[in-house]
Amino acid sequence: MHSGILNINKKKGISSAKCVSLVRKALNQKKVGHTGTLDLEASGVLPIVVGKATRVSDYMMGKDKTYETLIEFGKKTDTLDAAGEVIDKSDKQITRSDLEEVLKNYEGEITQIPPMYSALKVNGKKLYDLAREGIEIERKERKVTIYDIELLDFNFPYAKLKVTCSKGTYIRTLVDDIGEELETFAYVKDLCRVRVGDFGIEDSIDSDDILDMNKEALILSLNNLDMALDNFPRYDLHKKYFSNAKFIHFVSNMGKNLAFIRKALVLYYCIRDEETPKYVKAVLAGALGYLILPSDMIPDALVGVGWLDDLAVISLAFKVAGKYIKPVHREKAEKRIPFGENDD
Repeated sequence: MHSGILNINKKKGISSAKCVSLVRKALNQKKVGHTGTLDLEASGVLPIVVGKATRVSDYMMGKDKTYETLIEFGKKTDTLDAAGEVIDKSDKQITRSDLEEVLKNYEGEITQIPPMYSALKVNGKKLYDLAREGIEIERKERKVTIYDIELLDFNFPYAKLKVTCSKGTYIRTLVDDIGEELETFAYVKDLCRVRVGDFGIEDSIDSDDILDMNKEALILSLNNLDMALDNFPRYDLHKKYFSNAKFIHFVSNMGKNLAFIRKALVLYYCIRDEETPKYVKAVLAGALGYLILPSDMIPDALVGVGWLDDLAVISLAFKVAGKYIKPVHREKAEKRIPFGENDD
């Protein structure tokens, strides 16, 4: 199974789900997903998570995003973009300076009401499905952050903006709100997402090219899933541990916090100490072995014994080791897994 993140440039008119389907077909792999829906009428960066990278999709969804949008003033559509029907018009003229002045009000934290034509769900039903049935319901305001909003071009009735924003920002709503503040109407004529986190459109693969690419080339285009976690602290174990496959399996799969891992390291160093009695080493090795073993290898007699959870095993092992756990064992463990501000 291949794992990683593909930087896909979704073309206008193709759904995010369709992009996922194309990648599944190209890689002949089922475990594929996207990291947040990009509107059908929008184009641009759509990170596709493959294999183990599906585990970090939520972190990708939380990344900051940058959009370039073409606005047309004087018209309002029911979907707030070019796909909808024009439902109102205005003849009011605005100038570049008028727009620049209003844009200042949209920097920083703002509130938005999600549009009815959106993928948000209410009672299990998507808002756009309700909108197509002619049903409009009340939506709660949400806070989002506009980190930067830049006017790239202005030629009334058109303007081009570049917006860097937080998760959950609706550019269609932003444009509609700007139009209202200018006492006119405005809608998104074109929208392109040019960046998600560190994924830029300049390094993307066109969705039209996915099936035409050589499979090996597509695999080589997979980015490391660590890119989704770049805002978290990194901890590196000494390279000598990579020779101990069981220990690495234990650290990478037990899913515990750093304090727990450090305690396991203390036991490990106690076992390696020549002054530790053999019977103590045997008990500690048994404890670590229990933690390392996959669940299907644990003896039936031990399955379902409530007190035999990982924390209990570690605690019992420390009691058995007692005085044989030395300060130097703790110091070595701390060097491998340093204490953090929020570490217990």
